Amino acid sequence: MNRQERRKAEKEWAQNNKELDWKRGVNEEFNAAKEMHQQGRLAEAEAAYKAVLKKVPGQPDVLFALAMLANQLEQLGETEHYLRLSLASEAKQPHVLQELGALLHKTKRFAAAEECFRDGLKLKPDSGSLWFNLGISQMQQGKLDDAIEAFDETLKYEKDFAMGVYYIGRCQAAKGDHELALAKFREALKIMPEAYPPSLDIATSLGKLERWDEALEAAQAVNDQHPGVAEAMYVLGWAQEGGGNDEDAAETYRDILDREPGHTQAQQSLARLTGEDPSGAGGGAAA
Repeated sequence: MNRQERRKAEKEWAQNNKELDWKRGVNEEFNAAKEMHQQGRLAEAEAAYKAVLKKVPGQPDVLFALAMLANQLEQLGETEHYLRLSLASEAKQPHVLQELGALLHKTKRFAAAEECFRDGLKLKPDSGSLWFNLGISQMQQGKLDDAIEAFDETLKYEKDFAMGVYYIGRCQAAKGDHELALAKFREALKIMPEAYPPSLDIATSLGKLERWDEALEAAQAVNDQHPGVAEAMYVLGWAQEGGGNDEDAAETYRDILDREPGHTQAQQSLARLTGEDPSGAGGGAAA
């Protein structure tokens, strides 16, 4: 190596070291900002993230961190803005697509959410959480068969995921197959004993099948485990009414209205059974 080549190599080495030092410094600033974020010092963290972003414009991890901070502050517009900027900078980020899909779902843009989850699955097809969220977005759109397929895929990767089984039951119930729904709710309950959602839906499915004695027993068990929950109390009253125990049902509806005077279903059911109408709105029908 001649003198000129040596000088060129030394200059490149010095430049590379300078760039490494600069990157190391930026990373330290980013890590400090993340630590502030974790400590709940949100205003300081936001300022620190934005300072880093000025040095490395479009850096996707910093944009994602700003999105998560905005989400904590329930600034949904800002959250979406930063998530989309992060994806514009680097499209292949399944975790960012998942967060954007969740935000779109939260704001009831279910078709757009579904598209996000599908894009995420192209990058990470073995993600149980992406499959689950895809199923939820499809269920919200009434795509029940597609949702069941997505929940089945979820269970390939998360075998004991009770909510995956539970939502298959919810889809079957929406399709009117209450026998299959009941089986799925019971399967979910085996995985997650005494869990509220499947326990309540077991009672509801039994009622839909007109197995009123079993429905009443199941509804009573839910109310014993989760006392004072109006939704569960209403299913109990409905099961009592279905089994011909109108007086007990009326008393249950009154108990609900003592707790929640504006409970429309209880008002309507009580008016139908007894003529009492606390709302003045007239009668209705049981669930």
